[in-house]
Amino acid sequence: MVITISQAGVFVMPTEWTWTLEDSVLKGTEWVTKGIAADDSKTAEMRWNTVNDDSKYVASDFMVSSDGKGHYARKGAWTDDNLEFSVPVKGFAAGSKASIQFAMSGVATAPCFWMVEYLDGTEWKATSSKPLKSPKGGVTKEATYMLTKKDAVVNVKETATFSNEIVDGTLRFRVRCVAGECLINNDNAAQSGKSATIRVRQWSDGSCDAIKIRIEK
Repeated sequence: MVITISQAGVFVMPTEWTWTLEDSVLKGTEWVTKGIAADDSKTAEMRWNTVNDDSKYVASDFMVSSDGKGHYARKGAWTDDNLEFSVPVKGFAAGSKASIQFAMSGVATAPCFWMVEYLDGTEWKATSSKPLKSPKGGVTKEATYMLTKKDAVVNVKETATFSNEIVDGTLRFRVRCVAGECLINNDNAAQSGKSATIRVRQWSDGSCDAIKIRIEK
């Protein structure tokens, strides 16, 4: 987290929020019990939102990686389920920009299409999207990124330009499952499988070891 102190020593709102991806940090959050994790400063939050009924999931669970690598893991994801981030802001005017940075991987039975979105006024908007063809080749969807193969890490950094002022004091991003039936290894699944797990993790090249949200100048 980046905090600015004015010359008068008055606290100014932070401009960056960080969820450090270390095993000891993850185990100190409420992720495993509730699917919720505060950032390092305890001022921002990420939470998993499940929007479908139980029939879509053979199994569902929240986990931290058992190998100690510091990954937030979710077993069970279907269309429109999402990981939502809420951070406090002040004086966030129309035209302001914010970025989000993280990486994701998944097992072979994980959904492949994902959209990064931000709440602009009352509308969720994509930070970016393009037509992507599924790894099996039979389906094309609009998405921000795609998981292409088992355990392959996709590095994500997206920037949003807000058309509206944030009036309620909370900036929101979310990472949304576009199509639960489209998996890395299957274009037409009926349910999220018993081991269908995604991991939110460090960048593949080691250059980013946290989830980060930043107000851009």
